[in-house]
Amino acid sequence: MNMDHIQGAIKVAIGSIEERCGRLIGSTRWRLSGVKRQVLGQTQRLVGSARDAVKGATLKP
Repeated sequence: MNMDHIQGAIKVAIGSIEERCGRLIGSTRWRLSGVKRQVLGQTQRLVGSARDAVKGATLKP
């Protein structure tokens, strides 16, 4: 697990909260901002997974 995983998970959590608050108060702007943040967080987590996969891959002679 690297920093991309951690930061991505935080972004997803914050985005989820932001989206729920937007629904609660009826703000389309907050909802869309929350969804956007969640997508960015999920993307960052995938980048972290790719980095781990590349780091874990070794060339065997």
